[in-house]
Amino acid sequence: MSKGNRNSIKESRIPITAIIKHYGPRRALIFVLLALSFAALILVYNMLLRNFVTRSLQTESEISAINSAKEVDIYLSTGTDVIDVAEYTVEKMLSENRTDEEILEYLTYETNTIQNSILPATTGIYGCIRDRYFDGSGWDPGEDYVPQERPWYLEAVADKGNIVLINPYFDLYSEEVVMTIAKALPDGENVVAVDITLGRIQEITEENVGNDADTKRMVISSNGFVVAHSDIDERAANYLEETGTFGNLVLTSVLNSENDFTDIRYQGDYYTVYGVPIGKDWYSISVVDSRKLTFPLLILAVTSGFAIIATFVIFTVIMLRTGKRTIIADNLQSILSSSADIYMSLCDLDVINNSVTGIKNVNPAIAKAVESCDGNMKEIFAGIMTGLPESPTKQAAVEFSDLSTIDERMKDTDIATVEYLSYGNIWVRARLLVSERTPEGKVSHVLWMLENIDQEKKERDSLIDLSERAFAASEAKSAFLSNMSHEIRTPINAILGMNEVVLRECRDENIISYSENIRSSGQTLLGLVNDILDFSKIESGKLEIIPADYELASMLNDLVNMVRPRMDKKGLDLILNIDKNIPEKLFGDDVRIRQVITNILTNAVKYTEHGSVTFSMSHDRLEYSENEIMLHVKIKDTGIGIKKEDMNRLFSEFERIEEKRNRNIEGTGLGMAITQSLLELMNSRLNVSSRYGEGSEFSFDLIQRVRDWEPIGDYETAYRKTLAHKEGYHRQFTAPDARILVVDDTPMNLLVFTSLLEPTELKIDTAGSGDEGIELALKNRYDMIFLDHMMPDKDGIETLKEIRGSGEKINDGTPFICLTANAISGAREQYLEAGFDDYLTKPIDSKKLEKMILSYLPSAKVNMAHDDREESPDASAGSARSVGAPADGTVLPEALYAMIDLNPVEGVKRCGSPKIYLNALRAFSDSIRPTIAATRNYKNSDDMDDVMITVHSIKTAAGMVGAERISNMALGIEKAGPENFSEERLNELFDRCIELCNNLTSLI
Repeated sequence: MSKGNRNSIKESRIPITAIIKHYGPRRALIFVLLALSFAALILVYNMLLRNFVTRSLQTESEISAINSAKEVDIYLSTGTDVIDVAEYTVEKMLSENRTDEEILEYLTYETNTIQNSILPATTGIYGCIRDRYFDGSGWDPGEDYVPQERPWYLEAVADKGNIVLINPYFDLYSEEVVMTIAKALPDGENVVAVDITLGRIQEITEENVGNDADTKRMVISSNGFVVAHSDIDERAANYLEETGTFGNLVLTSVLNSENDFTDIRYQGDYYTVYGVPIGKDWYSISVVDSRKLTFPLLILAVTSGFAIIATFVIFTVIMLRTGKRTIIADNLQSILSSSADIYMSLCDLDVINNSVTGIKNVNPAIAKAVESCDGNMKEIFAGIMTGLPESPTKQAAVEFSDLSTIDERMKDTDIATVEYLSYGNIWVRARLLVSERTPEGKVSHVLWMLENIDQEKKERDSLIDLSERAFAASEAKSAFLSNMSHEIRTPINAILGMNEVVLRECRDENIISYSENIRSSGQTLLGLVNDILDFSKIESGKLEIIPADYELASMLNDLVNMVRPRMDKKGLDLILNIDKNIPEKLFGDDVRIRQVITNILTNAVKYTEHGSVTFSMSHDRLEYSENEIMLHVKIKDTGIGIKKEDMNRLFSEFERIEEKRNRNIEGTGLGMAITQSLLELMNSRLNVSSRYGEGSEFSFDLIQRVRDWEPIGDYETAYRKTLAHKEGYHRQFTAPDARILVVDDTPMNLLVFTSLLEPTELKIDTAGSGDEGIELALKNRYDMIFLDHMMPDKDGIETLKEIRGSGEKINDGTPFICLTANAISGAREQYLEAGFDDYLTKPIDSKKLEKMILSYLPSAKVNMAHDDREESPDASAGSARSVGAPADGTVLPEALYAMIDLNPVEGVKRCGSPKIYLNALRAFSDSIRPTIAATRNYKNSDDMDDVMITVHSIKTAAGMVGAERISNMALGIEKAGPENFSEERLNELFDRCIELCNNLTSLI
């Protein structure tokens, strides 16, 4: 029988066990008094007495049927255990390519073993292996015997992986009922089986009846075959094939009843039938003649109540004394029948009496120690475990076997396991299984099970070693790709930078043509290296998604401007289907979204020679979220298409489809793999449909948070509107007689600061370090002094303390303002405590700067300005293109808006005007290389504090010019701090900065 079936029988005994545990011997007196009261009621109320006797009769039938089912189940489980072992061994022999002779030798040996020990009532183990019939008993069925057509083979194969019981049959030759137990190997083609005679089940049935002529016991299969019967003449009958017989009525009542008990009437007499399932195909049935009630009722009516009390007392005592031990023995026997062959040591530990009962011990020394135990079981176990060979697992094994602490350790569990190195350097697994507890919950009996897992441990360690080596190889590959990409990017950026200088200064057409080729090839090479770097970061899990607010119109404009020149060059049509109701302002990683769409659009143009590329974008509102939408992106081309058999290779790394046909098309074969990985990082996936020779369609859906529900409308109009309606600058005051000092280590910050205040006519002195600022502050009188907080060598706080502690009185009373990028809660209190009068956050807002200066300058030096702003939005200083150009005529180059790492609109807003913004970009481009060089020098000298300060400078400078992606990368390094510093992330930051500067060189 299967494990599940044995468990079902075990569960039916639980209520009886619970009753015994609940009452116990100490409550026997209460039980007897209740029995006396019940007997008195019987004498008065005959109907109640009849019901009681009926229930007693049913209980008797139930116990008898359950006992029969239990013993039959144990008997059959021996056969199933034999088949489990045979199936496992034969499978292992097949995997080791053992010969047919070795397999037959094993089956013969196993047959002899079980016939002489655990299963004498068997004809032997046989099976169909490698399409041949093998029989351990030596029986030769002849050439006409086809095992694959036999029921035992067909049913086993049909229920692969499970043990099947073939319907029993009556063997005329042996006059025995015989049943086959079979199981198919995992390959579903080889089957092992064993035939066992069921004479023992007949004996069990007869033993349970005894001399009770009014009770019938039987074991019947669900197809009606009578396996055993208390009336031996009924054996081998088939009750389902009969009509109107007593047996047919009994079986159909059991099969059709929803309860265990059912009452039937046959030829005028009444019977009580109780059926309990044995597995899923058999039933143990008890039938009691209800006429048995008549005589007991008469006796009980006239017999003294003391006789009834005596009967109940005797029954109670017998049940209390013998019931518990019987159930424990049955439980133990059930466990042993299925697990004894697995373990090298199996013992029943009596924790309370400090004794042990050895069930199985392969090791003679352990067996001898168990036999010699006399109330000192805990000491013996401690001695055995203390003597284990020295290993990292010894202490855990000693603590595991300490039975003095078992109550605390197994308070909330019934099983504990440990693995350790045992005697002979063999790995074993030990288990403690609680089999019994006291009414108070203390552990009283435990099963000790020891299993040899030496081979399993070696195989497991081998797999772990392979896994670790594979992981190390992958890490090494990713590190190599990342380092190689970085090393290649550095000279490429230098080449492109010098080439831009040539393009800007040279007027020779041939040289310009050559330089244009260098720039085109260099950009292509840089794109390939970027793909490899992105791929290595994705593989190592270091690529991050950084969401931020973005304007959809700006992204669409950049994408169209990027792809349109390529399409015009090939004569392709670009068709745009942009949903005008998509919200304009969204929150997400627009840089990675641009990268994904750019990859798809670029591929579409590469593989399309004629026709068009259609770029569609739409959206749906999410029902479960009030501020999110599902963005739908679809790109369709009329290109060469993809073959069906190539679809699975589309996202393979370093692999290009139809390499021979497309050899003239540039690329690494990483674009689609990176695109898919980026979408997966954003919880999306790329969907592809294609017809070879007709074109392909790529699409994905992406959840984006909405910052403003105003629809985009026509994206080009929306983009220009965004640019044209930025609020213009208006000076608040002039102060030509006032003088201020600003100290900052970043030249670009000084440039922006002085440019923002240029309209106010202030006299402004600048210093590039704390020491320069101290020198100026000790010589000159200033109306205000601005100090950057984060500076190398000497920061703003140290500079302030040195100025005020110098003894010079020239700037006593001068307000000191701290410039900082740390706009955190409590920052004001921090800087006031350090001695500053106030602080101003970066990037600097011109209005806030002028407002702060107004609040601290002497009123006598301030001339308030009149509102001379023009009404027309075309005069807005925030507009950067020809639409709404500023009064000074400064117009930003169109190419600035196509740079992925740059947001000119935000940069102009922060700098105050396009003119100042262009100056800031030049300062950023000129200062970034020296800043990077200084940072590397600090890193080489392990000066991590100054490394963090220069990274902080890059963050604020990049933020000021609208290079938000670079600013966020620097912020991530700054937040990680020296403790979690990553040189790879620092190199990536430098590469981004240099690449941006190279792109700016030819424009500004």
